[in-house]
Amino acid sequence: MSIFLTLNATAQPRTSPEVCYQRCTTVPLDEPDSYTEGFTAKLKKIQAMKKDETDPEKLKKLDEAEKNEIEKLRNTIERSCSKFCHF
Repeated sequence: MSIFLTLNATAQPRTSPEVCYQRCTTVPLDEPDSYTEGFTAKLKKIQAMKKDETDPEKLKKLDEAEKNEIEKLRNTIERSCSKFCHF
């Protein structure tokens, strides 16, 4: 078993922290599997509310809420990647 792990580890080239961070933070936001369930639920709720809303002011607030949720996700990903890629 340890031989397999050693061979597997040596088969993967090491990358610099910068390359690791770039790969890690490049999350396709159009793939639902790439986010947490909580984020997906919040985003779907906001989007459903936007579909039913006609008031421009409320739509503007919902757009802002959607942008804030996406920004929170990006910040979480960036923090996680900074920890993961720091070596």
